Amino acid sequence: MSNVQIAALLMSVSAVIFSCGAMHVQHIARGKAPAEPAPLAPAPVALIEPLPAQRDDDGWYWHPGLPDFEEDHRAYAAWMLEQGLEYRFDSLEDERDDHPAAIAYYEQNACHVRDWYCEPPAGEGWFTLSIHDSESGPQWVWVRRVGTEALMAAVQAEALAYHERYYVKLLPNGQRYSGSTFKNNGEPILLRADGKRSVFCDLCDDLEGA
Repeated sequence: MSNVQIAALLMSVSAVIFSCGAMHVQHIARGKAPAEPAPLAPAPVALIEPLPAQRDDDGWYWHPGLPDFEEDHRAYAAWMLEQGLEYRFDSLEDERDDHPAAIAYYEQNACHVRDWYCEPPAGEGWFTLSIHDSESGPQWVWVRRVGTEALMAAVQAEALAYHERYYVKLLPNGQRYSGSTFKNNGEPILLRADGKRSVFCDLCDDLEGA
């Protein structure tokens, strides 16, 4: 390409850039800033679906749609709430002492629960989320979808009843738990005597997350 052709190409590019800049200035001069791109809509939540529990050779099971939270209980609770899942669980330690699975696990130090079977809770829609080991022994977790709003209402009511039962007479300086304002995890907000959010409400969150 000759020097003349290169110069012509550069002049063409400069003209395009100048034209775009002039249009931008005209928009601003008229009080019309260039339209911003529309924000992306949040991705829909991928809801976990009921599946038959395909237990492994040792009797354990982990639903393929259940993330591994690595013992992050807050993340687990947030995921359950987002999924709108009500849960119940059975524990092997609650079985009778002569249960074959209890004998194998607790007395023979076996690493399996092949002989452990549980019936789902009363009602419709329950399915197995996991059969896993924990600090308190093997647990069988059942879930069913009730919806996030219904689940949050139940969580809020349960948390409020708990706090009113155990803390309402112990709070200093006229503090109280709100009956209508809640944290993202369903816990009621701690209020000062004047009705404003107490600093101790957030302090408790910091201590729990430490």
